[in-house]
Amino acid sequence: MTIDLQDALSIRADAAAHVSSVVFKGEGAETLQTENVPPFVIGGDTNGDYYRWQPAVGSHVLFVTPYSEQDGGGQAGPSIIVSYTVIDSRK
Repeated sequence: MTIDLQDALSIRADAAAHVSSVVFKGEGAETLQTENVPPFVIGGDTNGDYYRWQPAVGSHVLFVTPYSEQDGGGQAGPSIIVSYTVIDSRK
């Protein structure tokens, strides 16, 4: 998947009702965002208004994992793994 930074971008994880948190991690296990309240959005939000997320130009892998407790605690559910490339066509 290719993402162009000229577009506003955010990623939301739709999770089951029993999920208490979702952790978004990048390659190298770097935590990008931990969300404890739906909507679970990588850039965060205020009252459902999503904040823009701006990853670095290049190739990346995103790991999205649901957890049974707040702050990525408790039982982890299966991760969704997304590979993507970021470009900036404005340059």
